[in-house]
Amino acid sequence: MSTSKRTAVDSLSFEQSQRPSKLPKTVHAPNAKPKAAFDPALLDLTTLTTDDQISERFSVLARTLLHTQVLRVHHNGTHVDYELLEVEFYLQNSSFHIDPFCHGVEEQKRSCNWYFHRVPRRSPGAASSGPDVPSPAGGYRGGTRKGLDITFGNPVSSQHFNHPASHTKGGILFRTIRRIQDGKVISGPSLLVDEILRAFSCHSIPDLVQNLWKDNVFALRENVGANQSYLSLAPMHARVKFPTIHTSPRVGLDLSHPSTTASVSDPRVIFMSRQYRYFMEPKSLNAGRLQTFTGVLHELLGANEDLGSAQLALQIAVVTGLAAPVIAKYLADYEAGLKSGDLAPYVGVKGKGVSSSPGSYMRLMGVLRKLGLWGSHSSSSLGI
Repeated sequence: MSTSKRTAVDSLSFEQSQRPSKLPKTVHAPNAKPKAAFDPALLDLTTLTTDDQISERFSVLARTLLHTQVLRVHHNGTHVDYELLEVEFYLQNSSFHIDPFCHGVEEQKRSCNWYFHRVPRRSPGAASSGPDVPSPAGGYRGGTRKGLDITFGNPVSSQHFNHPASHTKGGILFRTIRRIQDGKVISGPSLLVDEILRAFSCHSIPDLVQNLWKDNVFALRENVGANQSYLSLAPMHARVKFPTIHTSPRVGLDLSHPSTTASVSDPRVIFMSRQYRYFMEPKSLNAGRLQTFTGVLHELLGANEDLGSAQLALQIAVVTGLAAPVIAKYLADYEAGLKSGDLAPYVGVKGKGVSSSPGSYMRLMGVLRKLGLWGSHSSSSLGI
């Protein structure tokens, strides 16, 4: 990127009135659609046989969750609704989609359950189809490591049956929600769990799951008494306009695991840049700005796009709200990685913390693009 182009970017004014023409589409509904209950059959991915089919199902699930459902807290005879703004997908099966970043725990075998993140218990390395290995720490994650998934991958079955024999395990992580009654945005998995605990007047996850829910973690409960306390998906009031859904790599991932190799065939390298994060309203999201930038960049970047283009920088600013100097730095680092194509500086011990280091992360994304690991089995902005 030349100095003159950086200067042009730095001097731009990023007012909404300057909105450029090349932006992801926002889909408008000509007529408000009726409210629809969530179809649990969407959570069953056992009949899918290719990465492309799985990616397409992720997109359908993301659209369904973000455009048509709310997260509903039922407590003390009342309810509080939350709009979903950001989700991430993690899935392992025993054959072709072996995502090493998926927790892969037994709880993720049974679909349509709430899964609060636990301390790792499975074997080290990439994905494992063997039994989970208990951790001496045990229990739920605490502090800033908390998280909440809805499990998916297998057919939805009775909670009274044993876990399915299938090796498929998956979770859809809820990252950002908006409390509908006052518009407050809760961004980040740990803060989201804190908000759920607050809404249920519980001091901890065990207090919520064991004492209040009596270990019933099914996410689509029906015919429940008015005074019961539970968390569910519920139909959203029909929208007049569907906000744009963007995609990006998932937040917080790196290549520091000891088993990772600097090879395009390594599972962690393959899945690092998969665009399995789906989100709306980028300016409302506090966490994951590097990933947001990366996703929006690839939505807007043509095959021969000039990374120093002032128009490209303006388009990114309009969507993300990032400042001109920040965009210029991110683009320069991305271009450096694109020219390098060298994975080694980001693998193993050297790769620790890359996801929170803007320069290193953007260079790694450029490297992965150079190596052809961007774009396969992933989506851009969803015109849906």
